[in-house]
Amino acid sequence: MSLLELKDVHKTYSALGREPVKVLDGVTMHAEAGQITGLVGESGSGKTTIIRNIMGLVKPDSGSVTYDGIDIPSAKREAQRRLHREVQLVFQDPTSSLNPRMTVLDLVGEGILVHKLAKNSAERKDRVVELLTAVGLSERDLDRYPRSFSGGQRQRIAIARALAVRPKLLVCDEPVSSLDVSVQAQVLNVLKDMQEQMGLTILFVAHDLAVVRQVCSTVAVIKSGVIVEQGPSESVLSEPSHEYTRALLEAVPVPDPPQARVRAQARLTKAG
Repeated sequence: MSLLELKDVHKTYSALGREPVKVLDGVTMHAEAGQITGLVGESGSGKTTIIRNIMGLVKPDSGSVTYDGIDIPSAKREAQRRLHREVQLVFQDPTSSLNPRMTVLDLVGEGILVHKLAKNSAERKDRVVELLTAVGLSERDLDRYPRSFSGGQRQRIAIARALAVRPKLLVCDEPVSSLDVSVQAQVLNVLKDMQEQMGLTILFVAHDLAVVRQVCSTVAVIKSGVIVEQGPSESVLSEPSHEYTRALLEAVPVPDPPQARVRAQARLTKAG
C-alpha cells in the first residue's frame, strides 16, 4: 500500500525579468508503507522541489501530492497538524539544522512538547533518553550542545529529533552526503534499524547510487524534472533501462583499480 503518492505533478518557478523555469514535469511516483524508497538524481534535477511539495512548503501548479489519503496542498488545520507530526524531515546538514543555543534535551524534546506527547517533563526526558539510546548516544549527552558533537553524532541527534513525534513518514534529504564514508555507514545503519523497529516509511533522497543500493528497496530516478525510471532497486541498478541511470552508475567510484581500468576502457571503446 502506498503511503505517499505524487501524480502528474508539475511545478514552474518564475522570477521577475527572467524566463519561467519548469522544475517538475509530470512527476508520478509513490512510497510504499514500511519500505525505504530512494529518489535519485543529480543537482538541479528537481529532488528538492519534490521534498518541498511533500512538506507543504510549495504547491504544485497541477497534479496531486497525497499522504495517507490527505491532499497535502489543500489540507485544512486538523489535517495539517497531523501532517506536521506524521511527516518529518531529516536535513542534509545537521550543523545548520540544529539550533546551537539548545541542548540535546531541548532539541529532541521540542516536538514532544509541541504535540503534547508526554504527560510531564520527567516523561519527556525519559522519551528523549530512549531515543538517544536508540541512535547510539546516551543520557550523558542530554545537557550538551550541538557544537560538542561530531558531524555523525549531530546527524544522529537530528534523526532522534525527527523520530521523537512518532512519525510514519521520514523524508531524508541527502542525510549522509556531508559525512565521511565510515560515518555514513554508521548513520545508514541507524536509519535502517529505526525503520525496522518502528515500521517507518522512508523517502531517501540522494545522488549517490551506492548508498541507495545499500538501503533502499525501491528507487525512482529523476532527470530534469522527469522520472525516467523506477522500480525495485536491484532491478533498476543492476539492469537500468534508461541511459541516464546508466550514466549515474558509471559515475560511482570503483574501489578496485583493475576493475576501474576495465570500466574506463569500456567507456573509451564505446565513445570511439
